[in-house]
Order: sequence, then structure tokens, then C-alpha cells
Amino acid sequence: MKIAFVVNPASGRKFQKKVITDIRRSLQTIHNLVDFEAQTDQEIDLVSHQIHSGFDLIIVCGGDGTVSRVSHFLINNETPLLVIPIGSGNDFANHLQMKCDIDDIHKNINRFNTVNINTIEIGNGLHHSLTITCFAFEAKVNRIASMLPRFIGGLKYTIGTFIALLGRSYETVKIESNNIDETGSYSLAILANSPSFGGGMMISNKANVYAENLFLILVNRVNKIKLIYLFILLLAGKHYSRPEFRQFPIQNLAVQSVDRPIKAQADGDSITEGNFSAKILPKSLKVLDCR
Repeated sequence: MKIAFVVNPASGRKFQKKVITDIRRSLQTIHNLVDFEAQTDQEIDLVSHQIHSGFDLIIVCGGDGTVSRVSHFLINNETPLLVIPIGSGNDFANHLQMKCDIDDIHKNINRFNTVNINTIEIGNGLHHSLTITCFAFEAKVNRIASMLPRFIGGLKYTIGTFIALLGRSYETVKIESNNIDETGSYSLAILANSPSFGGGMMISNKANVYAENLFLILVNRVNKIKLIYLFILLLAGKHYSRPEFRQFPIQNLAVQSVDRPIKAQADGDSITEGNFSAKILPKSLKVLDCR
């Protein structure tokens, strides 16, 4: 089998390098492995063009941001994707039960069962998201977390939350979709394709990559003390019954700024600043089924 083996050396923490080396050596004894290394956005885009065709399987060793960027070029592609999670969060890989274990990787490649999953299309195909797209306080948290040292791991998002609380903790936007139409100030606004973000924070008990809808989670503007309390509930997974958390099944979404440009994030990376639209792309990404 001809496999594209894509590694982002900047993903995750340094001790993962040995894991990747061991996995590469193990796969090379059986398969025709073609190595690619990409770290910057430009490098990842270039590699993604190169692996778009001519391979039986694409393996990406990286975090949610790397996987999301590669997947942007694999929408409606027949070559399946397998993720070896070495990032800080790895919510996408964890949701799909993709692991770093060598035996598990060999087992799933040998079975070679594939499944098509949903993605989020942003801005008429300008971007694609696999896990979440956020456009209020959580987007600010994501930007701060991305600047923190990688060795911190999933704690980056918790630390980023408390740093973000030092400034403005809400955004005022107009939201339009097939299931909600309102203008307001929001402390939390997340469009979810999978249940977790930030290294395991379970934002939705309904979202998953096989669902018929995306899920929009909104928390209207609250003071900072209340926001900290809600964040603790979120970490504990006890927020679903709280009236502050509203969850809407939606197919499409349009978000317009009211008082300042929107700085949205998709899978932990910044997208184009300003108004944006999003919609579900059913069964648009083929992956190796590791369930």
C-alpha cells in the first residue's frame, strides 16, 4: 500500500518524536511509505496539494490544526485519512478513536474499513472545520492558547481562559440560521461538529461527525464571575442542564458583526476576519474507521 506519511514536527510535545519514529519504522516494513514534513501553513498547503492523489492512504501526524488544514484539500476526495494524534488537544482524533498505538494503527490499516464524516464549510469553501468554529469569547481564548508553550498541553486552554478574562469577555453579533435568528452579546458562541474542544472539554452532548446537524451553543453575555463559574461547570461536564447554555441543531449559519470585526477561530486556528457563513457538508471527508 502506498501511504503518504505527513508529520508536523511542531505539533505537541517533544517526547512524541520517538513515538512517530517508531510508528514510521514499523509501517515501512510492510508499506510503501512516502515521507512529508510540514510545519508552517504554507508548507502544509504545499504538501496537501502533493498528496491530493496517487496514494491509497494519507496519515497525518499532528494536532487538530494540522489535520484540519490538510483535510481542507481532501474534501470529497476518495483517499481516506488516518490521524496519529500528537497535538495539544487532539479532539478530532479522540472523537474518531484514532490512537498513537502501533498495534492499533496496523489493525485499522489491515481492516481498511472507511467511513465518510461531516465537516463544516466556512465562507463558501474558503475554510473547512472538523471540530468547532467559535466566534465570541472562546475565539479569544483560542488565540491566546495558540501562543502559549506547547509542552503545557491541554492546559493551554484553561490558562488561556483566565488570561482572556482580563479583557472584554463577550462579542456582539447578529446570528442567522435555519433555526435561530437574533442579535445579541455572547460570552460563548460555538458551532460544533464534534462533542469536545480544547483537549477534551465536552461542549455538546449531541454533536458528532455522523449527525444530521451541526449544533450551535450560545451563552448570552454574563459577568466575569458568572463566566468563571460556567467555565468550571463546563470542565466538569455539568453545564448541559444550565439555562445559560442554549443548544440549537442547525444546517447553516451566517454571523455579522455589530460593533467590531469578528475574529473567529476554526479548529484552533484563525480564519478570515469579519462576517462569515458556515454550513454542514454531509459525508464530505473519508476517514479510516477506527471504531
